[in-house]
Amino acid sequence: MESPYNEFVRDHYESPRNLGQLPNATHQARLLRGDAMLEFQLRVESGRVVAATYRVIGCAATVAAGSALTVWLVGKPLEETQRVDGAFVMALLGGLPDDRRFAADFAAVALHAAMHGHEERRTLRSGQAPNAERKTA
Repeated sequence: MESPYNEFVRDHYESPRNLGQLPNATHQARLLRGDAMLEFQLRVESGRVVAATYRVIGCAATVAAGSALTVWLVGKPLEETQRVDGAFVMALLGGLPDDRRFAADFAAVALHAAMHGHEERRTLRSGQAPNAERKTA
């Protein structure tokens, strides 16, 4: 059976980068969506992301989105990270199957929660759009 994922997504799923905890993280957030969890931990110095890790419980698309996004983040100025949205993550991944597109939005929202919340946990209600108001857990 052929994989529904492109080579880039498969590579980041099979060999995730930056998976784990980040000592001395300055920004972090954990989001829950159904039975999935995505947490970004970042260290920001002088307005730039100098380190990024993530922890995940989820499908291959969510694992790959977290991995690819942490690789992209390192070295980026904070202003540039603010432009990340689901469409950006989709482009970074080279696309996802229609039934897995939510993973790109999930990763973008988790990143923004980390950047703005510094340290928080949020839950996306089932079927809720990532931009919609979220319930704080």
